[in-house]
Amino acid sequence: MEPREFAYTFICDWLDHMTQITNNKFIVVANGITYEEAVENAAKAILDFFPNVAEYANPNTLWDHERGAVRLAELYGNQSGYLVDRDTYDYIRA
Repeated sequence: MEPREFAYTFICDWLDHMTQITNNKFIVVANGITYEEAVENAAKAILDFFPNVAEYANPNTLWDHERGAVRLAELYGNQSGYLVDRDTYDYIRA
């Protein structure tokens, strides 16, 4: 039996607002067979959505970088429709 991918919802913000073009918080819905894979897929989607961040971060360092992102909340499943105002948050689908 092949492993299934599960969706995870990450509500995120920037660690340093002074270095970002946008000051919006953002939500990422990412799939992965494991939680770790979903976190990596979320990081890749963030870097695609905000290409200026790719100048100093990659999927392995985005969460640990001083100008990177922080996960404020992590939820199982796609909870984006219940949680955030799309006028306030950028929505990223991985």
